Amino acid sequence: MTAMTRVGYCPVCDENQRPKRGQLYIYLNGDSWEAEAIGNTTRGITPHLYLLIRANENFVYYKKICLMVGCGVKSETIDNKQALSIDENKMSGIIKTTTANWNALVMLKDF
Repeated sequence: MTAMTRVGYCPVCDENQRPKRGQLYIYLNGDSWEAEAIGNTTRGITPHLYLLIRANENFVYYKKICLMVGCGVKSETIDNKQALSIDENKMSGIIKTTTANWNALVMLKDF
């Protein structure tokens, strides 16, 4: 399964006036996950994980989730350490887009 981190719009974060400077998010860095505090950004515009489900000549089917802690990422304390993990219950359903739109998203390298 192909996975990538890209910027996207999150209506939940927008409604909750997030992200705010200094809030944590996670992102894929090669084969590992990294956590970082967000800098200046626009409300509702957050890093997302995009998971390719299947594709054909005309369409791509994928799922996505916001990578902000408190939205699509949950935080737990385990052995006195903060552990971050994706909240799979908040993953979107399957989204359908054109192959051209998917390829444009793949080429976007903001995060």
